[in-house]
Amino acid sequence: MDNDKLKDGYVNYINILELDNIYIDKLRNWRNQDFVRKRMFNQEIITEEEHARFIEHLRNNSEKSYYICFLGSRPFGVLCYDFYKKNNNLEFGYYLVEQEFINSGLGIVMEYSLLNHAFYDLKVNKVFCRTMSSNEKVVHLHTNFGFVTEGILKQHVKINDSYEDITLQAITESIWAQNKVKIEKYMRVIVDIDKISPITGRC
Repeated sequence: MDNDKLKDGYVNYINILELDNIYIDKLRNWRNQDFVRKRMFNQEIITEEEHARFIEHLRNNSEKSYYICFLGSRPFGVLCYDFYKKNNNLEFGYYLVEQEFINSGLGIVMEYSLLNHAFYDLKVNKVFCRTMSSNEKVVHLHTNFGFVTEGILKQHVKINDSYEDITLQAITESIWAQNKVKIEKYMRVIVDIDKISPITGRC
């Protein structure tokens, strides 16, 4: 996608529970796309019944949040996290909803917004993520943000007839503070950073 087009719109994050059933249905359809599923730990097609149970679980679990990410009026991604209050840490994930957005830099925008929300709004001690080790591009992206690889979970997830390694990465607020300015310089090439709305949490 042309970066000049990205700079034309505002970036907004809206909690899925604040959107209507059209977007709740779209969430399932986006998640079931082949290019999305192949990067998931669970690569099964999500049924309508399973999705309904998942949405109900979201309504009753204040520690789990899902956001639809918009560029102007166009959805471009899904961002989610689990805020573990007892240990004051947060695990996150995200994906793009159209193949057109791959290599657009919008994944960087979501990760940047998530880290700011986690450390400066929720005041967490640590943010971590788990990624299939074969997804080298995303593992490298997290590293560029300042994430440190804390371990490799060998043959941790069974996908089809094979076992996949999982890379566990984490970052603390002090490390993010050191890397934030560097990331912002790069982001200004992608979007108008002043047009990125903050994520608002449920907690």
